[in-house]
Amino acid sequence: GFGTIGLIGLAVCETPWERLRLCYLKILDALEFMPSNVAYRKYTKQITNERLNMVKEETIFRN
Repeated sequence: GFGTIGLIGLAVCETPWERLRLCYLKILDALEFMPSNVAYRKYTKQITNERLNMVKEETIFRN
């Protein structure tokens, strides 16, 4: 569900870490369709994995 943070019309995600994790996993899945030697795939995969690891660490820390 969504609540508010006091700003009119701005929804708040109740599970931001899970939403980020799912977004990063979708990005990684999409990258698998690109040739492995493409620089965009390599660097995007690296950045996405770094961010995914941060989300996983934060989730562990919060629990």
